[in-house]
Amino acid sequence: MGLLLKQLFGLLKLLNSETGHNQIAAGVAAGFVLGMSPILSLQSLLIFICLFLFRVQIGAAFVSALFLSFVAYLLDPVFDRVGGAILEMSGLRPLFTTLYNMPLMPWTRFNNSVVMGAGVVAIVLSPAIFLVTRALVLKYRVAVVARLRETKLWKTVQATAVYNWSYSYDRLFDKPVTRKAKGPLRTGVVVPTIIVLALAGAYFKFFFDGTLRRTLEYVGTQANGAEVNIGSLRTNVLAPSIEIRRIQVTDKDTPTLNLVSVDSITLRMLWDALLRSKVVVDEASVLGIEAYTPRRQPGYVVPPSPPAQGPSEIERVEQEVVVQTRKQASGNVLGDAAAMLSGVDFTEQLKSLQANLKTDARIKELQTELQSKKTAWAQRAKALPQPADVDGYRNRIRALTFNPRNPVELARSVGEANRIIGEIGDKVKLVDQATSEVKADIDKYSRDVAALDNLVQEDIAGLQSRLGLPDIDARAFSQSLFMNMVERRLVGVRKYVALARQYMPAGGEADGDSLVPPRRGDGRTYRFPVTTSYPQFWLKHAALTSQLTALAEYSGNVKGELINVSSDPALTGRPTQLLLQSDFPKQSISGLDARIVVDHTKEQPRESLAVKVASFPVSDLKLADTQQVRLGLQQARGSATLDAALANEEITVELTSRFQQIKFNLEVGNALAREILDGVLKRISSVNMSAAVKGSFSDFDVRISSNLGDQLAAGFARQLRAKVDEAKAQVRKLVDDRLAGARAALKSELDTVAGSLTEGLDAGKAELGQVLQEAQNQVKAAQSQSAPLNRILGR
Repeated sequence: MGLLLKQLFGLLKLLNSETGHNQIAAGVAAGFVLGMSPILSLQSLLIFICLFLFRVQIGAAFVSALFLSFVAYLLDPVFDRVGGAILEMSGLRPLFTTLYNMPLMPWTRFNNSVVMGAGVVAIVLSPAIFLVTRALVLKYRVAVVARLRETKLWKTVQATAVYNWSYSYDRLFDKPVTRKAKGPLRTGVVVPTIIVLALAGAYFKFFFDGTLRRTLEYVGTQANGAEVNIGSLRTNVLAPSIEIRRIQVTDKDTPTLNLVSVDSITLRMLWDALLRSKVVVDEASVLGIEAYTPRRQPGYVVPPSPPAQGPSEIERVEQEVVVQTRKQASGNVLGDAAAMLSGVDFTEQLKSLQANLKTDARIKELQTELQSKKTAWAQRAKALPQPADVDGYRNRIRALTFNPRNPVELARSVGEANRIIGEIGDKVKLVDQATSEVKADIDKYSRDVAALDNLVQEDIAGLQSRLGLPDIDARAFSQSLFMNMVERRLVGVRKYVALARQYMPAGGEADGDSLVPPRRGDGRTYRFPVTTSYPQFWLKHAALTSQLTALAEYSGNVKGELINVSSDPALTGRPTQLLLQSDFPKQSISGLDARIVVDHTKEQPRESLAVKVASFPVSDLKLADTQQVRLGLQQARGSATLDAALANEEITVELTSRFQQIKFNLEVGNALAREILDGVLKRISSVNMSAAVKGSFSDFDVRISSNLGDQLAAGFARQLRAKVDEAKAQVRKLVDDRLAGARAALKSELDTVAGSLTEGLDAGKAELGQVLQEAQNQVKAAQSQSAPLNRILGR
């Protein structure tokens, strides 16, 4: 603050002295350039350095920069146009491409339209600003200062305390020295510069690592929702690298445990990329990965934030999958089958379920629609020629006299006949149009009536579902038992695919034309061909290793690598890969192999996933959980494979699971159902399940098969087939009895209305055709009779 005040007072002194006009003008010109530049940019830093190195009036620079920054804000639209025009010049494109790929240049943001426009305007006008300011200062001293000193007002000001204080300030900070010629550089800034550099070096040596560690802990805690601890962090500037040790991520649901802990993470980066404002990790290693390790003391849990309005994007895509799987689930097939074996009488249930049938409601809608259409069709028919109109045309034709001996009268009769023929032709066209439209309307309505058959089938299927009539089909049993398992796998795949496509966009970093217009002053950012550059973030290679330890309950032997994770895969041209091999002996999990490829190098994203688990324990796996039946795997050894391939929105998934050493958990109330289930389960030593998914995430087909479903379907089929067929027959009879009369009446009324209407239209058209033919015949006869007379007269 003292330095700034000193510079401001120095500015006032220089303005009112006889020297320093070049320093003031240079300061104003430098302030003009500074005010036109972004605050946080490389060019602003260079201007600040020049202000302190060269003998420029700093107070003038700061005052002009402060004032002109507001002017620059008002002129942003102009700068945007100027900068855009320059950046779009084809002749300068090679230069901009070279600059775009040079180190340090991206820090200037020269490829932004506002920054470019303001910079060019500042550079072009700064010499003029210097000359104008210099002339104004000299003019001010001659026209204002000299005259002001002779006024009584100035003498009064000299006698005030403020004036005396300003001079006392000068005596405090300025020492009288013998004036001598000074060069353009400030030699007095050498020592302060050395001190500043020494302080900066000391900060980066002793305090920067601690500041960065605490920053990462805070950011990680907020992102995780629970405390994140970092034991130590070391950076190396000469060979840019970061080494982070003893990372602990608290489980927010169980704060006494770490969700994951990592012994060390080492990141080795490239200076060439950092100078381009990019982060490229050439080599990384992640060592000592452990899960659910105990903490010395419970971790801090961040208070939950207010719930967001509506579901998040991740929740939306997960729900998209759930909607599809629930639509294809076969319901509670096993429970329904057990209920039927109890001898349920469906007669009473049918009486209570028949109130709301889709077909019944649709018939009523069609009846109302038919009455409306009858009225419209009748009004349309009234607008057409009636029998009286046809008789009128006939009488007019017959009233004409075609006398060949009287040419004048003959010509008049022929002309009148042609006019009548034209009128009849227009009426025939009107009748044709009306007939076509009415018949099309009738055909559409007839199709709606015929579609009642499909609604009848839907009503029958709906009643069967509400009655709990099981489909004695092996696939239905398998879908019912294993759909939840398949759903969990699909939801996981969909979630991580969405995250990968969000943070690693296909076809390049999401910039381009934004749907949201930029804020005022942001300008437009142009991209040029990349020849020697990097994406904003690029992790080339990371080694992942972990060893089994005695203390950690969830530790294991992990070996893997993560390759080419970048924010712009199209720029690197290399897909992201995760290769992993692991065993977790304490959890009895072995042979976990994973290969994940995320290829977003082209416009159409592609992902593939191949995961295999050779052996894992299974406990309390529920397959059916209803009031009638509870069936699950109480204990088993499982193995599984998951192969998924995604191309844009298309997905293909194959999932297999095998369960051995099975101990079933069965609870069923019905004795006959228990007998059937016990017999089936005793014959099964292993359960094999396979699932295939094809389509898109918004519309896919799931097909599940299993030997357990096959055996259950066969076991229940003999006992249930007759009962199910009997119940289905009752449902069909109920629907037919309820709707047959109404459907027949509707069809009969439609046939009657359509028949009479089309018959009337066809008859009217035929009558008009007869009159038209009669008129045409008379005209032809008259023309043939007048032909000899015309030859005699030489016509």
